[in-house]
Amino acid sequence: MEKKLSDLEAYTDFERAEWPVLRIGWVAMGLFLLAGVLGLFGTGLFTERTEGDATLSVRYERYLRYSMSSEINIHTSGLARDSSLWINSDYLKKAMITSVNPEPESMDQLDGMLRLKFASRFPSDITIYLQPEDWGRQELTIRLNGRKKTIKQFIYF
Repeated sequence: MEKKLSDLEAYTDFERAEWPVLRIGWVAMGLFLLAGVLGLFGTGLFTERTEGDATLSVRYERYLRYSMSSEINIHTSGLARDSSLWINSDYLKKAMITSVNPEPESMDQLDGMLRLKFASRFPSDITIYLQPEDWGRQELTIRLNGRKKTIKQFIYF
């Protein structure tokens, strides 16, 4: 069977027009994979952060997905007998707290902040489980035993 080069040469114009489209597709797929590795679509290299020091540190995700559950871990050197964790109420407009571990003794709202009061001084880790309910940038301000920490998060589709 004899191959004809003239048949192959007939499609070179189409192939030259197709190459840039293929390269753009490869670049788009590469950027999509890179965004996934970096944490844009869930957990990744740059998504999870820990800020603070030995007395108060907060571990959280910088990028949250709309209506997907997430958690914020607060570690402290120790809770006082009558410790209160304060959370700014602006944060609660975009994220709903589904549960807190350990369970607070009481929850109330004062001065534009949510107060979670803990009776025990033994647990040094507090985990807040939440579900984002709105899109956009948000700031969470946490106050605990006179220390304050502000974190920034972004909720996307």
